[in-house]
Amino acid sequence: MDYFDKTYHPPGTAPGTLTSDEAVTAGALSIRLIDFNNSDYLEKELSSTHECQPYLDKDSVTWIHLQGSDSTLADTLKNIGEIFTLHPLALEDIINKGQRPKVEEYDGLLFLILSMPYLHDGMPMIEQVSLFLGENYLISFHSGEHDPFDPLRLRLQKKSGRIRNQKADYLLYCIVDLIIDQGYPVLESLGEKVEALEEVMLDLNTKQSTLTNVHELRRELLLLRRNLWPQREVINDLLRSENALIRDGTLVYLRDCYDHSTQILELTENYREMATSLIDLYLVVPEINLTHCLI
Repeated sequence: MDYFDKTYHPPGTAPGTLTSDEAVTAGALSIRLIDFNNSDYLEKELSSTHECQPYLDKDSVTWIHLQGSDSTLADTLKNIGEIFTLHPLALEDIINKGQRPKVEEYDGLLFLILSMPYLHDGMPMIEQVSLFLGENYLISFHSGEHDPFDPLRLRLQKKSGRIRNQKADYLLYCIVDLIIDQGYPVLESLGEKVEALEEVMLDLNTKQSTLTNVHELRRELLLLRRNLWPQREVINDLLRSENALIRDGTLVYLRDCYDHSTQILELTENYREMATSLIDLYLVVPEINLTHCLI
């Protein structure tokens, strides 16, 4: 696990520069378009960003999702930026992954960067998700190998719940909610690690390797905290922004996202304190061992 996980352009590079790192790829870049309202639903893979153009002025909600990362990413971002008038600094933040979660307002647009936790071979990892919200559309970018939004697409296809009757801001809420709730299975796994290490620490024959495992656990929790703390502030900023793109009816649901984000942060802090206590317990075990031998 790397402490420094940010990609960046060389110092002195002009702001808004878009260049892909060909050495770092996560699978071929794909573009998926979903267009829907309460009665109609269209989903298709696009071969070119120019196919998005006809959907700019439609009354329906259009969701364009870019998945993966390859040498074509920079050109694709430039093209989609020209079509939707996306700010070059925001596009640069998509290229340079590892950004701090944030929300920024541009002319008629909201730009969000969020951190999505997930488990890879039992270890917590973080992937960046970038979002643009317009009046009738949402554009999302995720460079990972696997698309995390299949559950949301299934809800759209089945016309379940209220999502098909809402605007693009409600779709934004649904994506934010999915990203935040990804923290629960990650913390469940870390909680099991804490519990298992606690049992090992109570063994009088505790080995040095156990202490290594505790330090690794603390690093994993630090990674989560570093990314999830500012993410809660992003939700808070959305709740307080009074931006016309976020309707009052959607704010109620975003408050629920804020509550979930707070719960996840509290669990993370609790596990960090428990991991620190395990180290203290490790230091006490030799004394228990010595006392046991004297008896």
